[in-house]
Amino acid sequence: MRCWTGIVRMNKISGVVNCYKERGPTSFRVTEMIKRIFDVRKAGHGGTLDPEAEGVLPVFLGSATRISSLFLKGEKEYRVFFQFGLGTDTYDMAGNVTEKMEEFSLDRDTLITALKSFEGSYMQRPPRFSALKVRGRRAYDLARKGVEFELEPRRVTCQKIDCVTFAGGEAEVFISCESGFYIRSMARDLSEKIGIPVTTRKIIRERSGFLRIDSALSLDDLLNLKREGKIHSAVISIDRALPNLPGISVDEQREKMIIRGSRPEVVLPAGSPPGKYKVKNPKGEIIALVEKAKTGIFKYMCVFPPE
Repeated sequence: MRCWTGIVRMNKISGVVNCYKERGPTSFRVTEMIKRIFDVRKAGHGGTLDPEAEGVLPVFLGSATRISSLFLKGEKEYRVFFQFGLGTDTYDMAGNVTEKMEEFSLDRDTLITALKSFEGSYMQRPPRFSALKVRGRRAYDLARKGVEFELEPRRVTCQKIDCVTFAGGEAEVFISCESGFYIRSMARDLSEKIGIPVTTRKIIRERSGFLRIDSALSLDDLLNLKREGKIHSAVISIDRALPNLPGISVDEQREKMIIRGSRPEVVLPAGSPPGKYKVKNPKGEIIALVEKAKTGIFKYMCVFPPE
């Protein structure tokens, strides 16, 4: 038998996987495991979930990694379980306990008023235990070593917060927010508003963009599909992953011009209104994403060369 060295055959799969990340592993770790399951060269995720959090984690394979930024900016929905009377240095159950309050008074109306104050846009300071970088190092690494540092507040947006259930020491809360909103930071700030220690007991991401939890697949689900030879059924095409973007169809000649890097305004119809578009070839395959400004000028968001 002849053995070839230095040559690795990888699958040419492009698309999005709606993965259910369970509590424990990091988002990076889950993405690397999915990369191996699908035997692809490139994979990335569309929005970090804390190790203690679970739920929808969009994972992008192959050339679909180029659209991950669209998901990073998309709306997300969470179901969060807050525990009152307990504070930790990470604002979740994985951290060291910093404060306990055995007796406290908190009624539903007071809680709802405090929760509703987080709706809208405001400046939020990220938690010290986060993946953000400080002078080239992860904030959580510095925090674990006791290094003093400050993270600058960032503008975040929360569209909706509803108190689903409240029973003395716990509350189940629904949160709809944009990218960059830290729920653990909200727990810290909520504690300051009500004067009671607060930590997140459980965080579940129920939606990221158009991906919902009821169709998310765990790593075990994906491994079972691979054993059954049905792993491709778990991949959502780039076209389906961007259902709200209108399409522009081009012929073979214009397709070649786009692949070669011709200016989009030379190739695409001038009559299209401003906005983002999927550009499709005669086979109906997406070959590029473009954006048209109000000035009428097109620009490429990304181009998908033939694989």
